[in-house]
Amino acid sequence: MSTITIRILMHLNQTYVKLVPVLVVAFIVTVEAGISFNSTLLPNIKAHFSVSDSMAQFTISGTLLALGFSGFLYGGLSDSMGRRPLFILSTILFSLGAFVSATTDNLIVFMIARILQGFGSGAGWVVGNACLKDLFHGKAYTKVMNHTHAVAGIVPAVAPVLGSYLAVTIGWQNCFYVLFLFSLISALGMFFFQPETLAEKSKPNAKRILKDYKTVL
Repeated sequence: MSTITIRILMHLNQTYVKLVPVLVVAFIVTVEAGISFNSTLLPNIKAHFSVSDSMAQFTISGTLLALGFSGFLYGGLSDSMGRRPLFILSTILFSLGAFVSATTDNLIVFMIARILQGFGSGAGWVVGNACLKDLFHGKAYTKVMNHTHAVAGIVPAVAPVLGSYLAVTIGWQNCFYVLFLFSLISALGMFFFQPETLAEKSKPNAKRILKDYKTVL
């Protein structure tokens, strides 16, 4: 292999590494926007499906339950399977859930889609943080995490206003199309540009995952 080829490969590798925080933040922002849209779109969901307050609330609680449940699962599996495949899988699940939520008029299908979206959301912070921790250390890790939290922290303040505006102007279901679009872009970005950041994979540890769930319960 020539010296020029080696330099090109090194440059490409450094470029991909620099893209990792961007891809991680992009998906986290999408996930946070999806969470913030929950309460904003609740009256629209209730009216559209003609359901009670408690049933409409279940579309939120089911999503959040799936998000919390999947977090431990992603954390354990990412140590054995790698960060990249789980990140891609989670963005696909989120995209599919958002798309079905935008297109269905069946309440049961809508609930399943929202739960699926919740499962996709779980990898955002968990696997995203693991990716950044694989690549950055010490002050560099602190800096990149500060930037991540700074960007993601704006979303809960902006997303409800944006969700309300979109619901009024283009319809509440189109809010899910927006989430679908951004999550699809994240999925494609990760598929083409996200490198595997885990240097050494460990053996699957089901006992540890079950222990984490037991602790939370």
